[in-house]
Amino acid sequence: MKNKTIEGAPDKRKAEFEKLIKLPHEERKKIRDAELKGQGRMKIDGKEYETCPELDEAIEQGKQDVKEV
Repeated sequence: MKNKTIEGAPDKRKAEFEKLIKLPHEERKKIRDAELKGQGRMKIDGKEYETCPELDEAIEQGKQDVKEV
């Protein structure tokens, strides 16, 4: 595991970060993908895409009507 620095991070974010770095890689990846989706972005096969709420449902059903960021 790479050395992660958390110097200067706000206490809440620091605690969150410390909790995240203890999780297995796959769990962190799921959380990251969920965060991207909440921001209107989604990772598919390692590429980041912009989405909109109307497309989120279509993407879940396997359609790939998104534009690459």
